[in-house]
Amino acid sequence: MTTLITSREAIASVAKALGMRTDPAPTQLGDELIAQALRRAAFILAPCAAHELAHAVSGSLASLALEDPEFAGRVETILESLVTYGDILEMRADAENPWVTSTAYTLRSAPPSFVARKNGSIFLLGVAGDQISALTEDLGARIVHRGLLRVLLPLSGEELPLYLKELGLLPLSERTWLRLPRSEPASAYAGHIRSLVAAEPRAGSMDGLTILDTSRPVNFYRDRWVEPRNQHTGFYVARRPQKYGAAIWCVADLEAGRVNRFTDLSEPGDRIRPSDMAWRIQAAFDALAGHPQRYRSSPRGATTLVRFYAPIPSWAERRLTLAGTKTRAERCLFSYDIPNEEWPGERAFLNEALWMNPID
Repeated sequence: MTTLITSREAIASVAKALGMRTDPAPTQLGDELIAQALRRAAFILAPCAAHELAHAVSGSLASLALEDPEFAGRVETILESLVTYGDILEMRADAENPWVTSTAYTLRSAPPSFVARKNGSIFLLGVAGDQISALTEDLGARIVHRGLLRVLLPLSGEELPLYLKELGLLPLSERTWLRLPRSEPASAYAGHIRSLVAAEPRAGSMDGLTILDTSRPVNFYRDRWVEPRNQHTGFYVARRPQKYGAAIWCVADLEAGRVNRFTDLSEPGDRIRPSDMAWRIQAAFDALAGHPQRYRSSPRGATTLVRFYAPIPSWAERRLTLAGTKTRAERCLFSYDIPNEEWPGERAFLNEALWMNPID
């Protein structure tokens, strides 16, 4: 016999199947539920491309999000955050596989792991394999969501890290999880990148290249992407198309819009994502051009809302996540809500690591 159920009942059923808390029962597809669906789908589908994973989840849940015209975009944004935090890993595709190029990247689920913080709290990362959760039922019921990050708070006298290791979760130090680069002047960092490009052989003609135009306003990231023209001479962060897969991040040396040399952005061992390298390079180029990237900070009670207008590397987002919570704010690309006592340290970090300045 077929039984009709409401969309709320269907969402509650999905949440239960994914091991989410159902008391009180969810009434809509929240970000936490979508994130858990992506984790489970990653275990089933990986290795796969990011767009394949996002499409699979958005397609499966679309009938429960008919009132959200931006649902597919939400899923892609949440997936990007899961890659940033380390629940899902972005890795170079197997170079020995003749069907993929060495520039292709795929997603894989990270093993269940945790980061023990100095204040005693625990960040939970990874995907639990065949099981819905790597935790016992009582521990799972204690998970608190800080945005998309799953957090466990210790009880009095409880040795949570030891207990989690006994359950098979891998411990990660804060330093290992953050993977912060060393601080250096923008001129030194940009000079190193330019030397890498200069060491490359001369390039031939290149169709379909797009560049981040350093002369355009830093507060309108999407509008900065243009095709090279006669006025473009110098070094630019760029993306070049490939036959299969996403465009490749690179840095190009242009003369009157024509490519002299370029170098693709990659790091041995996949420790740093090409996009992370590109966004830090662009921050250095902007700082040297005299208009560093900006953020807007707005005090609101016990916290400060920090609005960003251009992407920042995932390691910078992880650092901000230690202090605050990623939020949705209007008139910006993304934002973080940071406790006032933490904000001075984070402000100094943004200036030292990415050469950013506040909007007055």
